[in-house]
Amino acid sequence: MLLIVLFASCAQITPLTGGKKDITPPLALKYVPDKGSVNFKAKTIEIAFDEFIVLKDLANQFIMTPQPKTPPEIQANGKKLKISFEEELLPNTTYKLAFGSCITDLHESNAVPNFEYVFSTGSVIDSLKLKGTIQNYFDKKASAGFLVCLYDANANDSVIYNNKPLYISKTSASGGFEFNYLPQNTFKLIAILDKNKNMQYDGSEEEIAFSSENINTIDTSKIILKSFKEIPSKSFIKKQSVLEPGKLVVVYNKAQNNIKDVICEELVSYNLNQHSDSLYIYHQSTKDTLLVNIEYQNNKTDSLLFKIQRPAKSKDKALKYTTTCNCNNTLDYFKKPILKFNFPVKQEDIDESKIVLYEWRDSLKTKMTFKLEAIDKTLTSYVLVMDQKTNTKYQLNLDKNAIKNISKRHSDSVVYKYQTNSAEQFASLDLKLLFPSKGAYIIQLLNDKNQIVNQQTISLSLTSSAEKTIRYNNVAAGNYHVKAIVDKNTNGVFDTGNYLLKQQAEEIYMTITPIKVLAGWEIEHEWMLK
Repeated sequence: MLLIVLFASCAQITPLTGGKKDITPPLALKYVPDKGSVNFKAKTIEIAFDEFIVLKDLANQFIMTPQPKTPPEIQANGKKLKISFEEELLPNTTYKLAFGSCITDLHESNAVPNFEYVFSTGSVIDSLKLKGTIQNYFDKKASAGFLVCLYDANANDSVIYNNKPLYISKTSASGGFEFNYLPQNTFKLIAILDKNKNMQYDGSEEEIAFSSENINTIDTSKIILKSFKEIPSKSFIKKQSVLEPGKLVVVYNKAQNNIKDVICEELVSYNLNQHSDSLYIYHQSTKDTLLVNIEYQNNKTDSLLFKIQRPAKSKDKALKYTTTCNCNNTLDYFKKPILKFNFPVKQEDIDESKIVLYEWRDSLKTKMTFKLEAIDKTLTSYVLVMDQKTNTKYQLNLDKNAIKNISKRHSDSVVYKYQTNSAEQFASLDLKLLFPSKGAYIIQLLNDKNQIVNQQTISLSLTSSAEKTIRYNNVAAGNYHVKAIVDKNTNGVFDTGNYLLKQQAEEIYMTITPIKVLAGWEIEHEWMLK
């Protein structure tokens, strides 16, 4: 007896091992009422599974169509799933409860894929379908993660702002969507990138795609919608700030085309950025605060008060001109050096005796003559007009105080060294375009980083040919695409759509396969827009 006790006290508890890992999802054994029931009148549904279940990510996975005003209460209790309806269901309607992959087993999280429960409050189960895809208007890539919505065809257009849709689906990674168990009816079809998951369209903050015509469920043709972001209807200032002493910025929610004038003390100049949604204001005021009035063409005025940064009195914190140049390391032989400044530079503020350009050949340094010319009226960019050669090294020296204005803003010394390349490193491209119709087009040549290398407009009159050849010189080796925008209003820019005006974004054509450009070659390429 003692021996037995001794062995028992020395024994170790070891967990059971062996057996394969459970990889099988739960299996539904019984439905009450039965799946596919007609003349449905129950207040609850109970579904029994063969193992314990839990619900994961129910809020994002579960979809009931048509959408009730109050979603049902859904509970997982042991091996049972219980669904309780909080409101009366519509008569003669087929309902689908789609759970996605939110029903999983308790221990291994094996999900039941695409679990659905369908029933009808009428005598038949509706069986019509709608299929389609959504792609981005601008680059034709798949619009994934969109909420695709069906609304009553007779509903007001504002329904998408104020109400949840009747039927919903979501686009896959490839932009595809599908509705099933639909009645024979006509619907408004709209898709939104529902960022805040409120199942409503929140205007220009979200992308949208819509069918210009109502959709009938007996039409079996595949639907293709194109998504875009609307331009906000109202303009407002998002932010105002002091970037540095003498430089202010006003950021808008959309591009500004109607600024008439900017008025403030000691104003030097002002300009909009490339997208026209940020206004830069340059001044030389010495006050602690600065009132800026921005006047618009519609006689509106914005009055903004800025708290001005005062530069420190120490020498290293004085007002400075900072300089950048496109001529670091290598510069294409057909381009000229361009100096960009953080603050406008008047011609009289430039001391050209302190700016020297050298040409290097066979270790010999030769001083060159040049002229600095302002590129635009903002006076923040200057080009060096000079006799530049191919395959040649250059050095541009700006001595300290080469630029200095009456406010004692000055430049530090800086040196730029670069070498030009040769014409043999580039190619020419003759692009023959075959247009589908006459009208105005914006033609963009894009590199492999989707950057616009060249943009120009083409206008085809009713009497002109539908063919046009564009010659591109000095094209760097690489792969290129061509984008053609149908410029309906001939304003030279891409115009997005507007839902309430039933206006789709301007149509875009884009080459499918890239155009391969080899250095030193003359490339000919023909593209039929379609």
